[in-house]
Amino acid sequence: MVQTNLTPTPLVETTTSVEIITDSEEYLSNTQENISPTETQTYKGNEFIYEVGTLLDTLKQMHGQTLGVDEYENFNAWKQAQFSLWQGQRLVSAERDENYDLTAFEVAALMNLVNIYETSTQLPESRAGEVRLIIIDGGSGPGKTAAIEELKTRGLPLGDIGEDVDGNHYLAPSKEHDTAEQAAFGAQLHFRLGKLNNITTALTNPDTESMLADRFFRGDEAHIETHRRSGNIDEHEHQLLNQILDLFQGIIPPAENTTCVFLYAEPAVLAKRLVKRGNRYEIGDNVTVEYLAEHGYQPGKFPELDAQIELQDAALTSLGIQNNMIPIQEVKEYTQKDGSTLVIMNTSDLTMLEVATSIHANVIG
Repeated sequence: MVQTNLTPTPLVETTTSVEIITDSEEYLSNTQENISPTETQTYKGNEFIYEVGTLLDTLKQMHGQTLGVDEYENFNAWKQAQFSLWQGQRLVSAERDENYDLTAFEVAALMNLVNIYETSTQLPESRAGEVRLIIIDGGSGPGKTAAIEELKTRGLPLGDIGEDVDGNHYLAPSKEHDTAEQAAFGAQLHFRLGKLNNITTALTNPDTESMLADRFFRGDEAHIETHRRSGNIDEHEHQLLNQILDLFQGIIPPAENTTCVFLYAEPAVLAKRLVKRGNRYEIGDNVTVEYLAEHGYQPGKFPELDAQIELQDAALTSLGIQNNMIPIQEVKEYTQKDGSTLVIMNTSDLTMLEVATSIHANVIG
């Protein structure tokens, strides 16, 4: 049974009537013009960390319980009150020129977590076991997203579990030295919730037989671990990210239904691709295509570029891949200890069209 005493506790007194929006994307879209410059630079407040932890505790109380008619009415009443609290406090605080810690981006994340949980409770317990999961993994630059975009044009019956890079307010600052500590948790939370939202959407569609993911949770862990070693994500924040994943294990296809395609490229090739892509937070301010053409990739000269290339090594380690397992040209396939399938593909000498075609032929079939 959903607990009847699940009532939100206001942090600021609200006196104005607020129109409640239940969809997190709609909420964020409608509040864009009300987001102040100061708010867009606030990447992590202590109040947000507290709210995430408190919300997870509440959802864990309900975990594994079927929402019948009475339970759902109770849950929906709690949800409406909680959304009203989060949205109303932020607006009232802005009107009174008070310093309320939750930003619009943080409110949207909390709403998204609640909505994902609600959708997951409506799925049959056996649904995740009926679906095949194909993960395209790797570091930055081996061609993951380009290959997936090509595969999506081929009319394949694949549920899309892509990464919302453009919509991740925290991503660029999470890669900048001065703001990484404030933004890293938000960036990883955004990706984690985005994947879970896409999974529930795909599973809700009865026609979904396979899901295609642009990196997955184990690949994300390499990025999280890099932030942990740098002190940008602390132990408590890491626990919160893991608790979110634990809460939704029931909607993730089992290992025996999972194939991970790890795209690998030589560091010099990755460097060229990243510089050509031109994201300053990935390469810094000084390296250019012309410089690489003349001098080649030189480890230790460009810290931002080095950090991105090191992510590939971290991802390899997280999958238990040794250097002698990396193919020179051909595709290699392994069965992992957990029963999942691992396919390693060296993309250094391949076009993205060739990469997609190889995945289509060797993995999807």
